[in-house]
Amino acid sequence: MFRITGGPPVGLRRERLGWKEENNMIDYIKLVEQEQIRTDLPPVSIGDYVRVHLKVKEGTRERIQVFEGTVIAKKSGGARETFTVRRLSYGVGVERILPLHSPKIGKIEIVRRGKIRRAKLYYLRDRVGKAARVKERLDQRGVKKPGAANAAAAAIRDDIGDSPAAGADK
Repeated sequence: MFRITGGPPVGLRRERLGWKEENNMIDYIKLVEQEQIRTDLPPVSIGDYVRVHLKVKEGTRERIQVFEGTVIAKKSGGARETFTVRRLSYGVGVERILPLHSPKIGKIEIVRRGKIRRAKLYYLRDRVGKAARVKERLDQRGVKKPGAANAAAAAIRDDIGDSPAAGADK
């Protein structure tokens, strides 16, 4: 009888060999990984300038350390997903590979979204100064995504529109 690698012997049914889906180890691994995935973090894209708050343990004390930089790569998926953040520190490039769903990450703040056309931004390693910048992503009308600054501007516009002086012009 011939054997195909990675499966049951040819000609035998899975039920006779005990290859039932509920006994499959892969399903158990997926189940455990689903429990580990964090949903409280914002979606991070490549090219984004982020501020990652890391929990650092020193002896018995635990403190928050902020690592700020550009996301230049993402790998994998699910609970094993990692992303690489790069920044310049005293003229030296520092990269950190961080597991996205790690309990060591306190929170992730997205400072600005990046407009890129590559899956990996490894070319930024060779660039210095203004050449290492990533353009900011805008929405379809050329306006920044709604954020705190845009919400404040909208509130001011609403207040001006509701003022008596604005009503006198009409």
